[in-house]
Amino acid sequence: WSKKLGAPPLRWKVLELSGDTSHDSRALNNADVLICTPEKWDLISRGWRGVSGDLSSSTASNGKRFVREVGLLVIDEIHLLGEERGAVLEAIVSRTRFISRHVQAENQRQSSSSEEKA
Repeated sequence: WSKKLGAPPLRWKVLELSGDTSHDSRALNNADVLICTPEKWDLISRGWRGVSGDLSSSTASNGKRFVREVGLLVIDEIHLLGEERGAVLEAIVSRTRFISRHVQAENQRQSSSSEEKA
């Protein structure tokens, strides 16, 4: 994937995450594309709100910025929903949808506040 997506004209930074790899938050925040298993996404998407877990103070500096900035989530093996690993798939889809709705609402509140101040 790095050869295909990292080459011109895209030049995207691709980071592969698996049980055999570990990366620091800087590498995760700088990646344009993350490739990982559903179980790895489940693990890394936990704690996206930061230490406090307070929804009202969830700025990008709290928690895992890269999780909050996901623009597209592609899930392979969706046929596993009815099987043992299906619970993980269901959890990550639900969590990612919740994060997306929360971030959108937060952005709308910030836009409204900015417009009121102007």
